[in-house]
Amino acid sequence: MTPHRLGHLHGLLLTLPLLLCSCSSGPEDGLTLGTYVQNAQIYFRGGDDARALDQIERGLELRPEHYELGLLKGQIFVRQARQNSAVYDRALEQMRKVYGLRSLSDHDYRCLLFLGQAHLGLAIRNRRNSSKAREAAGASNIEPSERTHLLGMAAEHERLYKRHIADAERQFEAMLKKGDGVNPALRFLFIVSTYKSEGLEAAAQLRQKQKAIEVGEKYIADARSRLAHYSDLRARTLNLQEEAEADKRRSFYKNQVIDCLGQLAHLHYGLGQYQKALTLNDELVKLQPNFAAHYYNRGKCSYRLENWGLAIRDFQDFLRMTGEEQGKRREEVEKLLDKALAARRAQQRRR
Repeated sequence: MTPHRLGHLHGLLLTLPLLLCSCSSGPEDGLTLGTYVQNAQIYFRGGDDARALDQIERGLELRPEHYELGLLKGQIFVRQARQNSAVYDRALEQMRKVYGLRSLSDHDYRCLLFLGQAHLGLAIRNRRNSSKAREAAGASNIEPSERTHLLGMAAEHERLYKRHIADAERQFEAMLKKGDGVNPALRFLFIVSTYKSEGLEAAAQLRQKQKAIEVGEKYIADARSRLAHYSDLRARTLNLQEEAEADKRRSFYKNQVIDCLGQLAHLHYGLGQYQKALTLNDELVKLQPNFAAHYYNRGKCSYRLENWGLAIRDFQDFLRMTGEEQGKRREEVEKLLDKALAARRAQQRRR
């Protein structure tokens, strides 16, 4: 999977508002606990995780099983883990504690979301470590015993990957079943389904990619619906605060549509469904006309379909829009462009 396509899988994470909750046994305790909750939320929204965690720990000293504080602590760890994957272990440990506070039917969907994200982060980390170990085992200059050790490590990481990806999928499916948090549930189920399609044998990979496409189509339909809602709200409101909030939401759901379109196009292309991939890339170009990668991807679809004129146009646009930082990609496109030009000349001679 290309770095550009991985980017579609690691798009925006939804920062969810946390409700102020203080269920105390006395008025003084309640005021103190409520203050810690409120302060922690303010620091969290401001990006000051250290102070947020300090307020959380002070609140948890008063009430160790405080649900909202436990959720916020887990959410902070999930956010930090996006920069340092080692933190996913702490995120999982914390969210398991919160999960144990209630029965499944009583859980806020955020608990399932953060727990699922922790499992997904660990799954991705183990898959990456498995690939690294297998690559190292393939080196020609290592001892047989070291190769055996590395292959054993790779197998263990793969086992952990499968366990965590299955656990993540269960949490996101539970969100859908509850009917709460549908948008993030679909988003992460799409990511899970796409990851599960990697490393499978041909027939199994085909089935899993088709399943991923089905989930992706539900996800993009949901994102489009929300985008349309906030676009309509933006057009109707006369309130500046509502207008700003609608703009924020529209931008968020537009990014979801863009990320999903890109990954769906990649899946269809991988299945040889070039016309469908072309249609999706057409929409991406309209949404982001200054993004060079969309012209590269659309050009490759046209190339596969032998639409030489369209392929040539997109490859030329890509070369015009990029510089040395795209060195390897430019070399690939230059070769494809030469072949497309030659094919078009041959086609014209036959007419």
